[in-house]
Amino acid sequence: MSMDFSNNLSVYVLTKCSQVWPYLEKLNQFLIESRKAVKQKDTRIGINYAIILNTACCVEGILEYILKEILYQKYTLIHDVNSKKFYQFYNSLEKEIHDRIAKTTGIDNYNYLFKLLIGKELKKIDIVKPYMEGINVLFEFRNVLAHGREIKFESFCIDITKNEHYDNFMGGYKKAEDYLLKKKIIKTEFADCKNEVYFTNKVANHFWELSHKFINSIIKSLDADLKKLFIQ
Repeated sequence: MSMDFSNNLSVYVLTKCSQVWPYLEKLNQFLIESRKAVKQKDTRIGINYAIILNTACCVEGILEYILKEILYQKYTLIHDVNSKKFYQFYNSLEKEIHDRIAKTTGIDNYNYLFKLLIGKELKKIDIVKPYMEGINVLFEFRNVLAHGREIKFESFCIDITKNEHYDNFMGGYKKAEDYLLKKKIIKTEFADCKNEVYFTNKVANHFWELSHKFINSIIKSLDADLKKLFIQ
């Protein structure tokens, strides 16, 4: 890319980028299809674990892609500005935002970046709102799955005569369980069964389908000049 200004300043920027999230998208499609032939329960659980984890990574990759495309579209608006000082200012600003996008994790931080670039937080866009709870849970779920964290539920007896007890269960698994129970995707709590309750075909499919609805709703919410970047 080359930009020429009237004061004979020439700036050359060579950037090479390659998205990796499409590989995860293809992998999930393969896993969902091949899962049908898997009879071993543990292997099927592992496949669904991978689908959920891949889904969260895919969502973050696509959000990064969308934000950077929007940022570049904003960048092109200054092509006709013949000011070295303005370009230097904008270049610094653009680099700062670009770096923030690259380092962003967590849906709250993406909310901030979308507000910065399009003037609206994702959680305040009407057609995106219905999917925000599930995406928040997906990100929390991903945080424990990515590190292979154990699922730990504890019940402390307070008064054995009155059968009073205190349960200790928190974190990403707890948030996933509460959400999945609320949505009637699972019917049993981890305390009453085994960990496969979180890794059924139904749970994996839910998060995969949710991710598509979430991303599509974001694109549909964009102004026409930005929407055309993603809809051919």
